[in-house]
Amino acid sequence: MATAQKSAGGHGTLVRARRLPVRLLGSFHRSTSTDPAPAFAAAQHQAAIDEYLGDMASSYGSVYRSTPATEPSRTAYNRLAHGLLTQARARGERIDRIVLAHSLPDSQPGYSVCASLVHASDGPATAFSVSDQRAVTPFTALRIAAEYLHGDPDGRALVLVLDQGELPWEVPGGTPVPDREVGIGLLLGGGAPPGDVLHWRATGLDAAGAARAVTDVHTDVRRAFSGPVTFVLGGGVPPVRVSGPDTEVRRGPGGPVCTSVWTGLHDLRLTSPDRAVVVVEYDPSLGYFCAAATNLEDR
Repeated sequence: MATAQKSAGGHGTLVRARRLPVRLLGSFHRSTSTDPAPAFAAAQHQAAIDEYLGDMASSYGSVYRSTPATEPSRTAYNRLAHGLLTQARARGERIDRIVLAHSLPDSQPGYSVCASLVHASDGPATAFSVSDQRAVTPFTALRIAAEYLHGDPDGRALVLVLDQGELPWEVPGGTPVPDREVGIGLLLGGGAPPGDVLHWRATGLDAAGAARAVTDVHTDVRRAFSGPVTFVLGGGVPPVRVSGPDTEVRRGPGGPVCTSVWTGLHDLRLTSPDRAVVVVEYDPSLGYFCAAATNLEDR
């Protein structure tokens, strides 16, 4: 059940504590440090890729900067995604849905990442991508995965949150661009008990409204979970004071865009699985605020 309330300092409405019918079964991490051999488009296809990306950039009044296919400077989404799928399948799980979330288009669009993932899943999986919402994109992917799993206690979905470290065309100043290649996989199961994963979102918030929304989320989390709570805030979330017994606030790693707070969740799942974790992102240019929470003790 979702309720709504006005968040002071902004004109948007915070949707409070929607219970997603999923549970977090596992998380996985890939980066250039764990997967140092990038997959490159074949050199013979470089001219076609340059033409495609050049047309895309020029349609937005930007300039494309070609990187030779033989230059080891970029890791395509494909390699990150396949590495994460391999880790998820190592658990023996059947993957029914795969949802990719990223803020930038693939810098090496040699073939469809989604199609190759479906082929590699060895099952009836379907896959698609969500983009164009910057750092809050993964929260949309999480909601979509939950809708697909609704009413299916045996269903499994894999949300793949991806960042690539280079964008081969110019972007306006202040546009968040990742500085490294990182992938986070979230393995979700259906049929969760109420409240296993909580989700909040709001649009039309200014910075003050976003800060107020964080405190509203804290109130909801304290009602839903007992024990220690760690907030992981994204780079766009304004400074905010959240206090209370057993409450910790930290920032996600700087540099990545989509994967920052989810890397923080993954790290806590490995090192401090005795707490609830709340991941929070806000994009000032979109006025879009999202948060999600789960209790790691239940994993």
